[in-house]
Amino acid sequence: MRTVTFAITLVTLLASAAHAAPVAEWTFNEYDGDARRIPAASGGGEIVMTESWGEASLSSPKGSKLNAPGEVDAGSALGLSGQARNGDFLDIRIPPVGSTPMTLSAAVRRSGTGFTSVVISVSSDEGKTFKKIKTWKPGTSWAIQEATLPATGSAGTRLVRITVDGASSARGGIRIDNLVVVDSVPSTPTMPGT
Repeated sequence: MRTVTFAITLVTLLASAAHAAPVAEWTFNEYDGDARRIPAASGGGEIVMTESWGEASLSSPKGSKLNAPGEVDAGSALGLSGQARNGDFLDIRIPPVGSTPMTLSAAVRRSGTGFTSVVISVSSDEGKTFKKIKTWKPGTSWAIQEATLPATGSAGTRLVRITVDGASSARGGIRIDNLVVVDSVPSTPTMPGT
């Protein structure tokens, strides 16, 4: 009986260690293609885009089920476009939930002339300075992209900047869907003696 109880407890611990709790999720299914401030669909947080993202460079094209939380339909995605927007960015404000590492992931695809580089940077001083932590190189098919957001020294609001570059035409764009932030990097537990 003790062996069975130990085995059940071990399986439960291993399963919970492999799944981190979401802090914020954006599915963009309610996004209208105009707003430059987008609250999280669940959890806390907000995406804030600069004024340079105008009507011609924002849209809500067809999305993906890839990286979707739960049973969310494909719905819409956040569409960003335009060679003139090379070097522009959007900021993600993540509410205080602790100072542990977090994982940011999203389903991403670009058009043939769309943004070839998506730089993920973080700020620990409310946006005064940013440190580059990852560069996504999206392809022309949907794929999940991830970045580990480093631990902070405090449990304050985290600011993540997404900067796009490499579009080669006015219509060249990128779609971002099912953007999810989880509160810690899932770890793979090791068994004793291994």
